[in-house]
Amino acid sequence: MEWISLLQTLGGIAGGLGIGMFTKSGRRKTKADADARVAEAQKLMIENYEARIKDLHSSIETLNKSEAHYIERISQQNHALDSKTEQIRNLTQKVWDSEQEVNRVQDMLNEANGRITSLTEERDEERRQKEYYKMWHCRRDDCPNGIPPRDRLKGQKFKEPK
Repeated sequence: MEWISLLQTLGGIAGGLGIGMFTKSGRRKTKADADARVAEAQKLMIENYEARIKDLHSSIETLNKSEAHYIERISQQNHALDSKTEQIRNLTQKVWDSEQEVNRVQDMLNEANGRITSLTEERDEERRQKEYYKMWHCRRDDCPNGIPPRDRLKGQKFKEPK
């Protein structure tokens, strides 16, 4: 029996509320409650938006500080890069100048080597002529017509070397 009495009580309460909804005062009360809930929801939504805007402002401020830091850092790196670039240009110019000087000295060395070669060839030719003349030279007074009595020269005629 307890169940039945409980269901009757609940049915009476539900019925009373349902009847209250259909009366003019019940509709006003329901509308007022709904308006109050909408106003509360709008108030919460506005507070939420204001909190989000505040968070966004702090994020923007942080990003602006970070951007300023990176701009300064990039500026310093550009300055360092510019100085290194200038240093590379100076060193490249010095290398170029050194190569030009090496080429100039190499040309002088080639000319000197050419002169040494020609002088060496001239010296060797003079030595060859000297040896040839030495071979035909006679130190005795009785040499007829400068022909020495050497076995290796028999049958040969003296020719002036070129």
